[in-house]
Amino acid sequence: IARTCDENNRIGVIATKVTIASDDYNREIKKLNPNLHVFSKAAPAFVPLIEEGIIDNEIMDLTIKYYLDDFLSENKIDTLVLGCTHYPKKHHAPLSFA
Repeated sequence: IARTCDENNRIGVIATKVTIASDDYNREIKKLNPNLHVFSKAAPAFVPLIEEGIIDNEIMDLTIKYYLDDFLSENKIDTLVLGCTHYPKKHHAPLSFA
């Protein structure tokens, strides 16, 4: 997805704190296309909510809003990378806030 991003060339990556701190996504995306702008945000509260099955719930909706609303708008993100194996289970909700 990130490699074909071409609207604004602005990619957001959400993942756990450890994954974001590793900077792996930023490095790998820049290898594919150095013209992309990568913005990263740790979103650790998603993991326990998903593990507990709290997915289609107001708590998850508020958590998405908490982590993504400002992040997406302030950075003008046009492509969002869900950088944790837990996150795709809730893939439809973050995209609805974009």
